[in-house]
Amino acid sequence: SWRRLTDHEIPPEKVKEWENLEDELKLRYYFNFAHKMARLYGGSVLILDFKDTGEPDTPLDWRKLKKGCIRHMKVVDLTRIMPGPQIITNPLDPKYGQPQIYRFAESGVSIHNSRLIRFDGVEIPFHEYRRNGYWHDTVLNRTYEPLTNVSVITKSILSLIDEYNVDVHK
Repeated sequence: SWRRLTDHEIPPEKVKEWENLEDELKLRYYFNFAHKMARLYGGSVLILDFKDTGEPDTPLDWRKLKKGCIRHMKVVDLTRIMPGPQIITNPLDPKYGQPQIYRFAESGVSIHNSRLIRFDGVEIPFHEYRRNGYWHDTVLNRTYEPLTNVSVITKSILSLIDEYNVDVHK
């Protein structure tokens, strides 16, 4: 589901203006797609490209953004973007434990974490998160063991049926 603005919070003309901007930028689509990729793979990012804001590997100053500065957005799953070597180690930072810089697997281009919105999958303990390349887990891992157990049980039953049908003569 998507959030809803009401005219109790904002004047009605501003609500309509905001909804038109959302439709133009396809925000609902991008957020939904990024969320699905995060659940499927364990993480994804929504990359925001702005006009005249410097190089992609430099921090973005959100206060200097102007109206109409967004060029486009792109959803990238964790298979195509890797965390850089610098991890935020200050526990008081809201992005503690996340990479400072990300690199695209195909091109090696670096992008600062302030220029993207990160979507995580199922949260895992920090040591597993670190071992997993600073990404969380996919929802599919929860189903892996039960499905394997069903497969083993089915094979065991088939083996018993085969043995039951074998005649033994003495």
